[in-house]
Amino acid sequence: MLFSCATAIWSLAARAQHSERVRRVGVLVGLAENDPEMKERVEGLRQGLEKLGWAEGSNLHIDYRFAPAGAQARLLARELIELRPDVILTQ
Repeated sequence: MLFSCATAIWSLAARAQHSERVRRVGVLVGLAENDPEMKERVEGLRQGLEKLGWAEGSNLHIDYRFAPAGAQARLLARELIELRPDVILTQ
């Protein structure tokens, strides 16, 4: 799986059943949004989170930022931080 942050995901999973609040996840990756590999990874993340009880549009909102080859990575990271997500995943 693309993201090796099992602790953060499990922490979110533990809270999934205890909160009505929509949780926010920030994702910053070094591939282009339309990259076929990126599309597979995003889908894998969504499926994995759904297995843990998290569904976009229900109890989860995911903000993606794509920085192919590191382009504007700092700016995009700042954008995600300003959104105040519950967790930020990076590649």
